[in-house]
Amino acid sequence: MRNWMTLCAASLLAFSVACTDKADELEGMAESPYSSGSVSGQSGLVGISLSRASLDEFAESGVKDISLFVYMADSLIYGRSYPVGDGNIQVELPLGENLQTFAVANAGRIERTDSLSKAVVYLDELAQNEVYVSDVVGFTSDKSQPSLPLELKRMVGRAVLQPIDDAEDLASQTWFDRVEVTFTNIGTAYKVAEGKCVGQQDVTVSARKESGYVASVYSFPTESTGEEGETALPLTSVTLAYYLNNALANRTLGELKTNISFSASKSYNVLLPILEEGYLDKPLEKSRSAGLFSVVESEL
Repeated sequence: MRNWMTLCAASLLAFSVACTDKADELEGMAESPYSSGSVSGQSGLVGISLSRASLDEFAESGVKDISLFVYMADSLIYGRSYPVGDGNIQVELPLGENLQTFAVANAGRIERTDSLSKAVVYLDELAQNEVYVSDVVGFTSDKSQPSLPLELKRMVGRAVLQPIDDAEDLASQTWFDRVEVTFTNIGTAYKVAEGKCVGQQDVTVSARKESGYVASVYSFPTESTGEEGETALPLTSVTLAYYLNNALANRTLGELKTNISFSASKSYNVLLPILEEGYLDKPLEKSRSAGLFSVVESEL
């Protein structure tokens, strides 16, 4: 037991050094990875292999690291950030135990990871990252299988504001140089054990001439799961505020009811004529009608 506790202390020290830059992401991790007397005295390396689908997604999205968490019952016994590399990870774990694990990539932060039932993944502040999360996978830490397969799936959908005004009209207008686009009820928190969104908030991003006034955000799924007794989450709408030299010049009359309910790996393109006077609080000197807005759904 003394050798085992020495090994635990050394593992904790190595973990602390390796995760200095990941402190926020691993917030809530228990100070000691093992509880005295809760595990057997024998440990060994357990292999975990990321799926080819995960590796392909990471290569396309530029994901370089994952955060891996292992639990005995509901308590954290191991947590560390790993480079993706070739997708093969070796983890020192107590042998002969029934354990559970999950992994996360590209999150803004991860909190309350000391308890599997409480662990929550958050988007970054402006909801600009594609977040990947695996299912919670149970396994026995023995030699019955050479490596535990683990697949991280894109756990967000995306909303995109896409102006459909005439390009020359957009380029020639002089009454605004920036649009602050607010997407309401974005799913910003995801509870891993329950596999669902547990927090929403409004997110505002800037759209400028250089980008054609296009703006986008990601969201955890907010669509209904179909569970009995489930309370439907509020739908997403869009509001626009137009600025010239940092002074408010105009804004939409209210929320544009896009009625978006997010699914993972879906894109919701809000095709909006941002020069349409009918949507604006103040009349324009020169109005250019470009029709009504619509929402087009596609695969990410």
